[in-house]
Amino acid sequence: MLSRFRLSIIIFLLFLFTGCARQIPLYEQLPELSFSDHEKVLISVVDNRWRIKAGKPKEFIGTAHANFGLTQLDWDVARVLATEDEDRMRSLSQWLEHRIVNSFRIAGWYYSEVVYLDKVPSEVDAKNILEDNQASALMLFDLNEWFIDMSIGLAPVLNFNTNTNTYIYKPGVGKVLEKNFKSRNAAKLSGNQSPQDAIIKAYKVQLQKILTDRAVKESLVR
Repeated sequence: MLSRFRLSIIIFLLFLFTGCARQIPLYEQLPELSFSDHEKVLISVVDNRWRIKAGKPKEFIGTAHANFGLTQLDWDVARVLATEDEDRMRSLSQWLEHRIVNSFRIAGWYYSEVVYLDKVPSEVDAKNILEDNQASALMLFDLNEWFIDMSIGLAPVLNFNTNTNTYIYKPGVGKVLEKNFKSRNAAKLSGNQSPQDAIIKAYKVQLQKILTDRAVKESLVR
């Protein structure tokens, strides 16, 4: 069984020799929206992951371990996902919010903003949030699970499990959508792909799945 120190060295070398020093541009990290209403959408990601409730820090994103080994290392935003200086101070929720709101802005929802919430709001609270911010919609991502586990070896494998309740609220109407998105994915890293690149791409794919869902689109633009 590998010691935590030896595992740390292996992971460091993997990052080094797979080109992890390359900073992935923000625009490559953003899910693409094919629709726009040129309105102001409020974005919030609420962290209800059970591991956080059990004591892990909000920056926690998952674990890395050696093939056939039980020794694990925790991974966090600053260590793996930081491609901007501000990312080193962000929780996972804040990291995701930053990418999601920029996706909306690039797609034409120019006035979209992040609103920081620590729980799913009641319809009355959502109504007040929309009125206070003069927004056309509040889109909330409630993370029940958002967890990566990577096995480190000659053929690294990334496992990514998610369980996200997505809510959309509109002024004068209240909640117009509540939909769950759940997935379990496993993929081998290709060629010289770095762990950072693999994880960010996995995040992008999952966010794209949610944001381009037909019910989500119809709820935002109607």
